[in-house]
Amino acid sequence: VAGCTPSATTGERNRGPIVHGGGEHFFNRSGTMHVEQQFLDRAKMAFGPTISHWLLIYAPGIVDAQSSANETQAWSVLRDLSISENGEHDLSAFISALLVNSCIAGSCLVAFSVLRQIFPKIYSNNILVGAAPLPSDHYLSWVWPSWRMTTQSVVEAVGLDSALLLEVCDLSMRICALLTVPLVLILCPMHSIWGGGAAGKDRLGLIDMSNVEEHHPWLYNVHAVVMWGVCITVYRSLCRAQRGFLTSRFAWLKSLRFPRSNTLLIENIPRAYRCNEKVRGFFSNVLAPSAIREVEVLKFTGKLAKLVASQNAAKKALHKAELRFEKDGTRPVHRLGRCGGERVDSINHYTEQVQDLEEQIREERACVDVAGATPETQGAPPLGVHALQELADGILNAGGLLDPSDNRGYTHCAFVTFATRRHAEIARDIRYSADRRQWVVSFPPEPSAMRWDTLAEQPTYAITKSVIGFAATGGLVLFFLPICAAITTMARWVDAGPFQALWAALLPTIGLKVVLSFLPTILLLIFRVFFRLKSDPEAQHKLQVWYYVFQLIFVILVTAIGNSLVDSLKSLSKNPTSVFDLLGGSLPKATHYYMNYLVLDWSAAGIQALRIANIAKFLLLRPLYNEDE
Repeated sequence: VAGCTPSATTGERNRGPIVHGGGEHFFNRSGTMHVEQQFLDRAKMAFGPTISHWLLIYAPGIVDAQSSANETQAWSVLRDLSISENGEHDLSAFISALLVNSCIAGSCLVAFSVLRQIFPKIYSNNILVGAAPLPSDHYLSWVWPSWRMTTQSVVEAVGLDSALLLEVCDLSMRICALLTVPLVLILCPMHSIWGGGAAGKDRLGLIDMSNVEEHHPWLYNVHAVVMWGVCITVYRSLCRAQRGFLTSRFAWLKSLRFPRSNTLLIENIPRAYRCNEKVRGFFSNVLAPSAIREVEVLKFTGKLAKLVASQNAAKKALHKAELRFEKDGTRPVHRLGRCGGERVDSINHYTEQVQDLEEQIREERACVDVAGATPETQGAPPLGVHALQELADGILNAGGLLDPSDNRGYTHCAFVTFATRRHAEIARDIRYSADRRQWVVSFPPEPSAMRWDTLAEQPTYAITKSVIGFAATGGLVLFFLPICAAITTMARWVDAGPFQALWAALLPTIGLKVVLSFLPTILLLIFRVFFRLKSDPEAQHKLQVWYYVFQLIFVILVTAIGNSLVDSLKSLSKNPTSVFDLLGGSLPKATHYYMNYLVLDWSAAGIQALRIANIAKFLLLRPLYNEDE
């Protein structure tokens, strides 16, 4: 930009070209407008802020490429997110955010204490069923019993998974306590006294890294020592927590009862072995006939599953109609079809529907038990899936071991129960094929959490869905920041009147927080629809991994990639060591954003305790059902 601006001495118009990405960008006299910028403005007018933000973030060729202009554009995008560089008025905004979020969090805790007395089934059902200790009737009587709960008592009450979730929260609090106190008491005074005054008029920045001048003679060395202390503290805390987890894990494994303790899930069974007798014979040859107690190969039951689902829906509608009849005293009626058909009695209609489906289910179950369903009854997979399956089986079994006309009614999954747990452990550690994709052996998930329809999917069908799932996740990554910026831009239009100062304190990170609140739901939907997950806990685990990645990129590193995610990745691929310069040049300039984000989490935690969605559904459906239902 400096090479294209007017001369400082003559003021003459200088329209020099800047080459970027194989094209030329011409600037006007002010050096701020060019053809692509006009295109960006038109896109914003035509398509709204989301498209224009996407163009600015992910299409860097549309904007100027000079380093100084890049920095300006980066912070212009971040300003659309209400993420700006540290400023002199940040202290008053931070104090306002601190007061507002403290009041919201405190109010939510008070509301929770009151609501748990009014709606115990929503907020303290574990106490009603005897899974948790019974506190007194005082409004704050839940605090002390919750504080003194041990991991073992939580395991006995709600299971190991929930106990470990609480253990992760406790670990995070311990690490924060170990690090925050010494860092605040040591580094903040050092920044303020010996930092060099780089923060200028920013009073809040006097205590943080932004007050340290560049090339400070010794303070950066102190930070290097402190960073090693942080790493060692976190490492030792994680090792201590891992030892506690292993103790609980071993105790849980020993507590498993037969038959789950002796049962293995076998996946990707070659087509030639897809029946109970052949799978039993295969493992009998590997171990011994006496080691195998029971074998069950899953069958294709797509049509049967649809009939059962339809019957369950009809039973639910019948029960709802009967409850309405008991309440109103008149028999409910409804119209057949979506466009208005014949009016029928709801109770008689659903009763007949349940009986008809029961007969169809009985017939279909008999067909499955006798001969097994064909793959064509497994819903409607994409065109060509069975041909791809045949091709894959031919490649994996080039020796001619497959009989394509055999065992068509069975899936590639089976459950094998062994006589002893020792045999099950031995069978789990054996590799049965040169191709590791065949005969995949693992411990099965909890039966109640099993996703049986996923286990019946053909492997090639699952691969096709996984590709679509990764594409959907990638699209979510690309449009995440533009959506956050659009929400924050719309929130800026709100005129809060006398509370405008408070609203301005809450506005930073509001778009990011709103989208992050919906992100787990969107990710879970993608995972459950497109990925082959054997159980719901596996979907939760996948969500934890991806949600951590999203938070790392779009919360911690958002100030470093605010200009262009594509440009940042290209730069790091060419020079990986530049990541330190990238982070060191961007993160200290937006430390107040992170402080406001942490304070905003107080309100988010308090709102989560209210269980708004649960109580809303309960109040909405209570007129139709009794309280227990």
